[in-house]
Amino acid sequence: MTDWASLLVPAGGVLLGGIVAGASAMWSQAITQKATHRREREAREHAFAVKRYEIDRDSLLQLQEAINAHYVALIKVATSLASDTLLMEYATYRMNIVSLANRVLDPKVKQSVIAYLEAAKEDSEDSGTEVQPAIAASRAHDAIGRALARDPFFN
Repeated sequence: MTDWASLLVPAGGVLLGGIVAGASAMWSQAITQKATHRREREAREHAFAVKRYEIDRDSLLQLQEAINAHYVALIKVATSLASDTLLMEYATYRMNIVSLANRVLDPKVKQSVIAYLEAAKEDSEDSGTEVQPAIAASRAHDAIGRALARDPFFN
């Protein structure tokens, strides 16, 4: 009986050591994979944020150009007899502004662009002065400039 006991104790120790070593290796690998997964997820989120910022920045720049073109068309409509092509150009610029404003993330920019479009619509219907649309366009450009100047990665 003592021969079996003397064989079982070392074999049991080796078996228990193998189980503990295997479990600790699996545990450390799981922790490493979890950390790696978290870093990869953060990298994907950062890459998405960078891409979203680039899209928003491009939309803001295009929106500035569209407001400028729309305002020039508004002045042409207000100061001359509106031809069909000029009215179509004016409407196209307006639709472009609405489309671009919907892509922008900043709610202040959206509000200022809507205010500009409403002022321009009232002015084109009244055929009055361009003062209100000019002020609204200036406010829209100011909001766009503030949105462009803001660093999205530094809160």
